[in-house]
Amino acid sequence: MATFDGEQIQKIARGEIQTAQILDINPDQMAAVLLAGHLFYENGKFSEAQKIFEGLLILDTRNPFVHAILGSIYQKQDQFELAFQHYSRAIQSFPKDIGSLVNRGEIFLRF
Repeated sequence: MATFDGEQIQKIARGEIQTAQILDINPDQMAAVLLAGHLFYENGKFSEAQKIFEGLLILDTRNPFVHAILGSIYQKQDQFELAFQHYSRAIQSFPKDIGSLVNRGEIFLRF
């Protein structure tokens, strides 16, 4: 099990470094896990996909794709407040994310 020192934890909290960097998880490994989570999502296994993407969020809190998929998962589960938050984070990181803009707009219309 990896251990973090106080300085690393402070850097994570300030957003200066991602957990994946400290754990030395490379982009190919992240991509493989993203693909597995997306396959669960595409096959309607939202609970499994949610677990994977929540784990990925811990590793990389700024990834707009992770936020967008979590937004979609929560929206499908009628957890609109969480969905809205994740779509907003996705848009904040990637303003041209049409899917997140449209889906967040649907939540606005719902309320």
